[in-house]
Amino acid sequence: NEFVEAFSKNLRKGDKLVQAGWGEALDLVSKKLGEAKEQAGAEAMAVLGSSHNTNEENYQLQKVARCVLGTNNIDFSDRAVHADTLSGVADVLGVATAATNSLAETAHCDAILVIDADVSEMNPMFSLHIQRAVRERGAKLIVIDARRTKLARFATTWLPVAAGSESVVLGAIVRRICEAANGKSGAPQGMDEMIASLDSCTLEEAASASGVDGESMAAAADLFAAARAGAVIVAGWAGCDMGRLAADLGVVTSNVGDSGGVYVAGLASNWQGALDVGVAPSVLPGGVDVSDAGARDRLGEVWGCEIPQCEGLDLGGVLEAAAAGKIKAAYVMGDDPSATHPGAVEAFKNVDFLVVQDAVDGPLTEIADVVLPGLSFAEKRGTFTSMERAIQRVRPALKPQGGARRDLEILSELADRMGSTLESGAATVMEEIALVNPSYSHVSYEALEDGAMRWPASDSQPRGAASFSDGGFPSGYPTLAPVSAAPAALSVDENEMRILTGQRRFHSGHLSRMAKGLTEAYAEPLAEVSPQDAERLGVKDGMIVKLASSKGEVKAKVKVTGKSLPGTVFLPFGFAEASAAELLGWNGEARIVKAGVSVEKA
Repeated sequence: NEFVEAFSKNLRKGDKLVQAGWGEALDLVSKKLGEAKEQAGAEAMAVLGSSHNTNEENYQLQKVARCVLGTNNIDFSDRAVHADTLSGVADVLGVATAATNSLAETAHCDAILVIDADVSEMNPMFSLHIQRAVRERGAKLIVIDARRTKLARFATTWLPVAAGSESVVLGAIVRRICEAANGKSGAPQGMDEMIASLDSCTLEEAASASGVDGESMAAAADLFAAARAGAVIVAGWAGCDMGRLAADLGVVTSNVGDSGGVYVAGLASNWQGALDVGVAPSVLPGGVDVSDAGARDRLGEVWGCEIPQCEGLDLGGVLEAAAAGKIKAAYVMGDDPSATHPGAVEAFKNVDFLVVQDAVDGPLTEIADVVLPGLSFAEKRGTFTSMERAIQRVRPALKPQGGARRDLEILSELADRMGSTLESGAATVMEEIALVNPSYSHVSYEALEDGAMRWPASDSQPRGAASFSDGGFPSGYPTLAPVSAAPAALSVDENEMRILTGQRRFHSGHLSRMAKGLTEAYAEPLAEVSPQDAERLGVKDGMIVKLASSKGEVKAKVKVTGKSLPGTVFLPFGFAEASAAELLGWNGEARIVKAGVSVEKA
């Protein structure tokens, strides 16, 4: 009810939001968007979707961007967080997937390698499958992490690496396994090039960078290589080369088909689906690059419009342009970029006309010119695609509250006012998605009545397979992909600590803090330090410390914990009052997830 009440005033007049009817609000939106496009051009328009929207909603939204507004400036805030890592995986597997196999299949693995990913915090159900493999099958669990995570506590092998050296350690493990397999029957091609790209990742150099002895790394590599079925798990914000290395490890140990698997942990609920349906500045539905003229023409025939050919701005580019006053109109549906992009709200204040369509009040609704109340997940009809590529239906459990309307209906009416036609029926929209995205080609609401379907679908397996077996990979894949640059460890000054970030208790931003249970479990951002560092700094639980880097500074309460190793401080992301992203100079991309910071009592 408080959400509904917050949306009772949804149209800004002067410096206040006042109540307006749907007709008046949509008339204004269509008028202002049309004027901005005509006067400033399509490059001055920006659209944000969300991993919280259904596939159908995101698909229609990107059509609004490309067909109605004529721009490829479309993104969603946490796409960039994981896009680098998924891009690295795609270089090896030919497809941007967060999981080659189902999560449940990890329970049947003989060995599981988890690197720099606190799976118990990111995805507790995934963690349970891993624990089951260890307890019931005696699987060998190898954890490479700068924190004593829950999985590290009962791992067969825990390599407590110096934060920022993970890529060097993984590189050394991949190199050792490649060297042992090179020249043997069945070994993948490109082994020499792979080994050469890891020239700097000797066991000795990795030991020097990480603080872990070479013998322990060698033993971990041999343990994983000997497994019949092994899973490799990496965090979504690990970066392109870490994604490549994880997938390369899966390929060289034959763990990307029926057994084992490669997994990217930490993605939001419908991250995979949002990417699949084209909510990206350079990728059309089905993963086709926007520069592909043939693909644009084929889609244009289906959509009845001319698709813009220039690569659009990602969210980082949009915010930079907005801060400079170059974005004249923006349409945000279900997204909250403030959690991943410091300064997002300030940048959007410079946009002449901002429309926010959402089910909850948030940082952007407070500055929006028009607020369009959409539906929550519990009121929606549509589909979501999980990280293991399972396309699942959602059905309304509640009737729409207050004056909120279906998001597809809102988009359809807006398009109609702007001279376009957009389908508002979820089932019909899915039929079109299946038409333009080959991976979804056998998906329909009728077929989903019998349960979830995993892509890629095929004639022989219309319901999809749990893994990419039987030729599921694109032609020419999987293949080894050397790293683009020699892995290098983070270097910090003598008086600095290494900062780490990640999720705590599912928190990801403004929306998660509305959940009473999550807030009770983890109410505020805490700077987590080891007992040794707490004594050195002269701090105790609840005291305030100042963390400063070359990019910025924040203040947070201290939590003394055995999870943190000496010399490291953990600060979770998703909390605006103590933004880890600000300390890291993070613009939402996954390239910088660790840095050196000074820590002192505030």
